[in-house]
Amino acid sequence: MIRLHRSDDDGWFVETNRPDHNHLLSDNCGEKMQWNSHKKIDQATKDTVCYLRENNVSLSKVHCILGSMHKSGDRLPFTKKSLRTICQQIAFDQKDDDIKKTIDLFRSMRSTDLDFAFRFDLDPEGRIKNLIWTSRRSRQQYTCFGDVVVFDTSYTTNLYKMPFGLFVGVNNHFQTVIYAGILMSEETIEGFNWAYKEFVSLMGGKAPLTMLTNQCRAMEVAIGMTLPGTVHRWCKWHVFRKAKEELGGIFSKKTGFKDAFNNVVNEMLTIDEFEKAWGRLIEDFGLVENSFMIRAFEARHKWAKPYFKDKYCARMTSTQRVESANHMLKTYVPRNSSMNKFVSQCNKLLKDRNEAEDSEEHKNKQCNCKERGGWPIEKHARRIYTRAVMKHFKAELERGQNFNPPKELEARSLYELEHSYAHLRPSWARTTFRVRVEEGERFQCDCGLFGHFGIMCGHVIRLMIHLGLNQIPDFHIMKQWTKSVRDILGPNVEGPSDTEVSLPKSFRHNIMYVSALELVKMGDLAESRGLWFQRVLWRYHRSAKVTQVTTRTTRTALEMVATATLGKQLLPSTLFAPDEGAAGHAVGEEQVAENMGAGAVDFADVMVPLEDGDSSSEAGYQAIDEHEDGDDEVVGPRRGFIGDGVRNLMQRQVRARLV
Repeated sequence: MIRLHRSDDDGWFVETNRPDHNHLLSDNCGEKMQWNSHKKIDQATKDTVCYLRENNVSLSKVHCILGSMHKSGDRLPFTKKSLRTICQQIAFDQKDDDIKKTIDLFRSMRSTDLDFAFRFDLDPEGRIKNLIWTSRRSRQQYTCFGDVVVFDTSYTTNLYKMPFGLFVGVNNHFQTVIYAGILMSEETIEGFNWAYKEFVSLMGGKAPLTMLTNQCRAMEVAIGMTLPGTVHRWCKWHVFRKAKEELGGIFSKKTGFKDAFNNVVNEMLTIDEFEKAWGRLIEDFGLVENSFMIRAFEARHKWAKPYFKDKYCARMTSTQRVESANHMLKTYVPRNSSMNKFVSQCNKLLKDRNEAEDSEEHKNKQCNCKERGGWPIEKHARRIYTRAVMKHFKAELERGQNFNPPKELEARSLYELEHSYAHLRPSWARTTFRVRVEEGERFQCDCGLFGHFGIMCGHVIRLMIHLGLNQIPDFHIMKQWTKSVRDILGPNVEGPSDTEVSLPKSFRHNIMYVSALELVKMGDLAESRGLWFQRVLWRYHRSAKVTQVTTRTTRTALEMVATATLGKQLLPSTLFAPDEGAAGHAVGEEQVAENMGAGAVDFADVMVPLEDGDSSSEAGYQAIDEHEDGDDEVVGPRRGFIGDGVRNLMQRQVRARLV
């Protein structure tokens, strides 16, 4: 220990000197890493950590990634504790002045998307209660596919524990599309009234035909008050989950109740069939007085299939699409994220969904599969429907082939189809279906699939083929499932943004670092080292002049790597002998090794500047340029090159200086 004191003449003097350590010395590198000297992290690494944390990469994975960048976790110049401190600082910076950052983010989004919109609701103290936002792309999607909306608020992973809700739907490729996102302070009737009112306002005033939610009473009341013309339906999945929770062991595979319950919920087509099957179910399993079964039956008009077979739901019977979107959102949004970060990460999910839609649109326009054979009505369907919808149409077409030729019960108005293997069907399965024909082109089947899904059922397709129809009637072509659904939007050509984006410092650093290493690798693998070296170095200097590289450090680093790796072409002639064979190489290597060992070589001063008056350099470079254009013979000064041993020494010297 050394203790210094100030003297009267503003100098210093040693007051105490204890040569012995007052603590034990560190025995290994792991202990040395705990000293304060190993707790500093450079700015480029901090930026890398920030980008990883923004994309919801855990602390342990960030540590492993940085270890891989340094070839091994043991070579990291800082500890995991220091890394944790950086992550805490990043989180603190994101939370600081959160509301202002969120508003600034919305303004930035508005500058790139003029149709972007957001609304917020304030409490008496001026704090945000509810916040909803949407984009131009989402509005366009709602215009095309907004007849059915699924809404759920089951996601609460944010700093303020505010429930997050998504308004989602399905497009003509059966992909989930996101119409809007909303953060709510509390799930009350008042809050949902505001949410539904603002959502419809943002979407141009068009209310959905059908809305699927969970069994939240506040949602049900709010929909009845705000959206009186919208059909409200419960998520079927929540009904099954409640049954499993309330019935316990009865809802197991061993008792057979689960299969019987599924048959009643999914297979009964008419109200009379459903009520009779429900009565048999509760009697067979002794659930006549069960409170859950009583409540579920009283609310059957909210979830039972017979009550909705003629209501358009785009074949969605649950909020599973919202659950799926929430699951994807967890991969983007870290836990306890601030509001501005939450909104920013939600935009990444939205871009991911839009990219998936664009990919499928591209495939539908560019990939036209020509199949041989098939019914004329099948060929017509292939021309109008998307690939995903066509798969469902073909499935119904194949299903219809299992029925016998239709029997005409009333002349050109009522037909009956019977299953070809009716005797092999289960007792609860329906084997006959009646199809009524109105005005010669409107087909109404007992199964009600078209009203629920928007695609004809196999029974109707079987009857159309029997009647000799070659095309699907216009009444049965739902615009949402066709390839031309977006024609209502008009031409929509998007180009790249004109906004100039400045590259982060860490990004520029990494680009220059990787480029320098690539230059080294190419030099090591070059067969004609002299020719390749002169050509690349000349190209580098010419591009440096064009791009006006003014940073001395960057230029010197690149020149050092190029010179040390590729040869002595621009090094002083005193260090190398001319190209006179092995002796010349040996003399040059020994001289360079001696000078480098003594620290005499300054790579910043070794470079020979490219001046216009340097005739030898210009002649050599001109000869290289001509050779690059196809000449086989190089005209110009011929110079010697250093050997592999000297190159390795110079590479090590360069790495030491760069680090």
